[in-house]
Amino acid sequence: MTTKQIALVDCNNFYVSCERVFRPDLVNVPLVVLGVGPTKTLAKLANHVAKKHPRSKGVFNYNDLNEEQQAKLLSQITVDEVWGVGRKLTKRLEAANTT
Repeated sequence: MTTKQIALVDCNNFYVSCERVFRPDLVNVPLVVLGVGPTKTLAKLANHVAKKHPRSKGVFNYNDLNEEQQAKLLSQITVDEVWGVGRKLTKRLEAANTT
């Protein structure tokens, strides 16, 4: 069975523009930043990892992780670190006492 995958594309190009400042070799090179996951929230998490962790080289597929790796990743990143979902979900999760 194929796992559902959602790719979050960084359409505003800000991250790529910043990378080009520090990596002139990327000027005039087409780039795409891709967070991939089974839900919108996990796709945003993957996008966060792709941007923050150089080893990912701009692409991180949450679905490539096994269950143990997924649990480890989720335990290392707080909800408020994930752009676009952090503030709202953090408040809800704190209210539910699940953070």
